[in-house]
Amino acid sequence: MSKALRSNLWLAGLALLGIAGVLALRFAPSVMRLGRAGVVIRRPTPVSVAMPGDRNLRNIAPLATVTVSSEDTAPGQTGEGVADGQPDANEWITAREGAGAWITLSWDKPATVTEIRLYDRPDPVDNVVTGTLTFDDGSVIPVRALPAGGTPERVTFPPKTIRSVTFRIDQAQGRNAGLGEIMVMGTLN
Repeated sequence: MSKALRSNLWLAGLALLGIAGVLALRFAPSVMRLGRAGVVIRRPTPVSVAMPGDRNLRNIAPLATVTVSSEDTAPGQTGEGVADGQPDANEWITAREGAGAWITLSWDKPATVTEIRLYDRPDPVDNVVTGTLTFDDGSVIPVRALPAGGTPERVTFPPKTIRSVTFRIDQAQGRNAGLGEIMVMGTLN
């Protein structure tokens, strides 16, 4: 191989390396955000929340591992409190996702559930219009628009024994869909 050819190969290699560096700097924030897709945002808390008026019915969401498609990284918006049993300011806000955003709750042992309560974000601009609950037993339940004003959409069904449930947002208004709270009513077996 001639000296000129080797020199040209080195120059081409350095040029490609420089281009790769520029592209990495330009797209690194997007890649890192996409790398967070499916991130576990909260591990189970040690106690479940009893619901007033019913000795057997418990919110088992605080006992679940919570995973989301994406999250806003601002304090109170990462989703850590979205399944803690307290409809409060700790909500799950996606990273500019609407339709297609999802949240999954999973348990280490089987759970028998009969109801899921979904709270929309308190923001009047960002709203869940329709969604779908998908259970690991293969069943699917469509969900209508979540009510504004802090009241839950109560989705009831005959008892199912599951290990996980996913709520997928099928249609949303605004730029940052999400949930204010999710409660799963049932018992761990």
